[in-house]
Amino acid sequence: MPGIEQFGRVRAEQVRVDTPGYGNQQELDDELLEGGAGGFKTDVPVSLSNGKMLGKYPSGSTIPAAGKSVAQVLRDIATESIYPTYQPAGLGLNQSLPTVGEVGEKLTNVLTATFYRNDAGLCLGVKIKRDGQLLTASTSSLARVDNTVQRTLAGTTYQATADYQAGPAKPVAPAGTPDERAPQVQQGDAPQAAQNGLLSGVQRVLGCYRYFWGPVATVPASSAQVRALANSCLSLQQPATAILTTGNSVSTFAVALPVGVSLTSVVDINALGAVLTSEYHPEPIQVEDAAGELVAYQLYVMRAAVPYADSHQHQLLFSA
Repeated sequence: MPGIEQFGRVRAEQVRVDTPGYGNQQELDDELLEGGAGGFKTDVPVSLSNGKMLGKYPSGSTIPAAGKSVAQVLRDIATESIYPTYQPAGLGLNQSLPTVGEVGEKLTNVLTATFYRNDAGLCLGVKIKRDGQLLTASTSSLARVDNTVQRTLAGTTYQATADYQAGPAKPVAPAGTPDERAPQVQQGDAPQAAQNGLLSGVQRVLGCYRYFWGPVATVPASSAQVRALANSCLSLQQPATAILTTGNSVSTFAVALPVGVSLTSVVDINALGAVLTSEYHPEPIQVEDAAGELVAYQLYVMRAAVPYADSHQHQLLFSA
């Protein structure tokens, strides 16, 4: 068999492996040349120069040859093991409410946590917590709870956790033997180890105050009149600028902002960019939030002598 003889010559003349279990190099060479009828007696360490490799085995490694024939060892050397990849378990948490709303709103938030097994083991249970305190726990891969929450500036935080068992090892190609790598938690290059306390992403319910602005027939003097202004927006959803459309029937314009937020600039877009900031005079007022609690606001008011002949646009710039 020329192939085996050539392999034997490589071992004898070039690699020169010092292999325990053989009397000398010649004995090893003879077995290789004869086809290894009795199989290798021991594993074979690889010792090559300059980082060379013998097939898939780098210098310094050991070929598991004991008890194998030459043909088996040759196939092993020439065949690279392709290890599988793994998809770690996942945990999702959804809520029914939008994240941002007005301070004081009291609503029911429906929370649903779902465990995604992927290549992990069976789910042992899922929990949903509010600000670190347990709301509900299930022994399945799904948990659900209705929770009454009132929006505040500080906000409310929800998060889910899950416990699960280790997942099975996948086969290693081409031999089909089980992956012998040590299981790891949430790693894609090893079988999935068991885990307690897998965390979901965080869901939040936040509150913020509203900005109000618009043209008025008379200066607002109450919370109800402020909240009746033509335009309003939640502060966390409002960009730095807004447009107040004056119309041509009234000459008074109002902007109400919670204390801590200022009206820093007003420009009349239809009057060649005329700056009107100083025309909007601040005065204190109290405005109810969504729960009816009074909150300190500043009411900026511009009083023109007469209405505009044609509607103008005042560009408002806010600064917190």
